[in-house]
Amino acid sequence: MVDKVCKLSSGATFLYNQQEDDLSSFAVLFDVGSIDELANEKKGIAHCLEHMMFKGTKTKTAAEFLNLMDKLGVESNAFTCFDATCYHGTFHNDDTKEVINLFGEMLTEPRFDEKDLALEKGVIHQEIIMFENSPQERAQQHGVSVLFKDTPFARPVIGYWKDVNAITSDDLRSFMHNHYTPANCIIAYSGKTPFNEVRNIVEEFTKKFSNNNVVYERASVQLNLGADTVVIEDKETKQNTIMIGGSSYTSNSIGGVASILAKAVLAGGLASRLVKRIREELGLCYYIGIANVQSIKDIVTPLVVCITDKDTKMVEAEIKKVIAEAIKNGFEDEEIKAVKKHGELCCIQSNINRDDYAVRMCTNYQGTGKLPSQLLKTKVSRFKKASKKSIEEAVDKMFCETTSIHVIKPVEKECAVKRFFKTIFNRLNEE
Repeated sequence: MVDKVCKLSSGATFLYNQQEDDLSSFAVLFDVGSIDELANEKKGIAHCLEHMMFKGTKTKTAAEFLNLMDKLGVESNAFTCFDATCYHGTFHNDDTKEVINLFGEMLTEPRFDEKDLALEKGVIHQEIIMFENSPQERAQQHGVSVLFKDTPFARPVIGYWKDVNAITSDDLRSFMHNHYTPANCIIAYSGKTPFNEVRNIVEEFTKKFSNNNVVYERASVQLNLGADTVVIEDKETKQNTIMIGGSSYTSNSIGGVASILAKAVLAGGLASRLVKRIREELGLCYYIGIANVQSIKDIVTPLVVCITDKDTKMVEAEIKKVIAEAIKNGFEDEEIKAVKKHGELCCIQSNINRDDYAVRMCTNYQGTGKLPSQLLKTKVSRFKKASKKSIEEAVDKMFCETTSIHVIKPVEKECAVKRFFKTIFNRLNEE
């Protein structure tokens, strides 16, 4: 395996990984996401642009472009997150030149037809509704909104329908000019086509990117800890969601590795502390876990999530009791040994999977300046070296100060109102 990193004459970064099989993967990542949407840009435009990139080019309609991708057997997709937008695909190595040229045409000469945009906004609207109809997705967005209050991280990546519906083709072109620049771009290829051949292809199309040199200041992670909140769901739901947000950490640091292991001990499987106590012993829920609120720059914020129809205060108290006990008494040696072994295996497994290897090359390099093969050695080493003490300290750091968010069903609101009036009525009767 040969890894190379080079800066193209255009200013873009090119990452190359040589493999000997016939599967190639390719990815283009722009260092821009929903938190980078400027004050005068409509919220959700980063995600909308990602959708519209697949809607044809100046010389091809959307149908012609997608049919050509399909004929070449390309499995393509894209994603937008807080601080990145990535376009990627896997394909047969024989088609490397044609596929990469297609990606280049897509990213430098998008069609942005108004009729296509109108249709795609309808698709995004359905995506927004889909999330709104998922109680867990809605609840976690409430949690993120409270935890990152008054920062761009509080907004859903997908945006708000009012803003999305108002996006025009000119808005897309403006956003693309502002942010899709060579300096903001990382391109990765994994396959057996020679380095120079691939580099020459990507060199050509990156020269067509915007020459905008303005550097926009990125929002920093700021947590709203200690602000416990109750959110009344505006939709009928049969369960409540309890969330407890903690302090952020950097996942690729030594402390970050300890934090990953600490989370695994707390909620990594059926034998983990929270699952064993809240689900297996008390039967209070089906699902309890620790979600990552994460940017690709590897700033991770833990969010304990528990879905239940039980009294939220009682369940929260039980969760906090488990965490407090872990902070006070620490973990067992066997628990630490098991999660360290699991952590090593996860690292090795992710490095073997070739389907999205170019994506991991981009995201790893954006977050750490290193390639997956380099990070594998570092992470496995850190998992092995992480001490019991460092893992226990990580739990203390993550949850020494927290924010609790209860997303409760409307019927509980009605009960609370009824209890209030019953109390007033009883007092009036006593008088």
